[in-house]
Amino acid sequence: QSKMKRFFLMLTMLLMFGAVNAQIGDVQQKGSHLYCYDGQREIGRIYLSSSDVFLGFSSAIVVIKKGNHICSCDAKGRELGRFYLNSTDQFRSVIGSNINIKKGRTIVTYDVNGREISRRNE
Repeated sequence: QSKMKRFFLMLTMLLMFGAVNAQIGDVQQKGSHLYCYDGQREIGRIYLSSSDVFLGFSSAIVVIKKGNHICSCDAKGRELGRFYLNSTDQFRSVIGSNINIKKGRTIVTYDVNGREISRRNE
């Protein structure tokens, strides 16, 4: 019985401190909201202002263009990071917790916090 109590205590602590996060399985835009799903269950909503643009998602993050910035958010809409986007830069993809941007003939990869982690020529 002691092992069972420890198991439930550990499980409760993990859930309380967010160590067990639901993965994003789908994101649907309906009006001014993004609805994030884990399978059939809604796990969060993100409000979009009229100038925000939903760019894409992975199992870990949702990517939104807000003015001249790219923002990464979790399924609940909490901003995880952001970085500046020039008018000629183009969103390319989101993979895991990384975002790829095309800058001229260079592909730049940013992490979830908005820090550049690599670049390569196209």
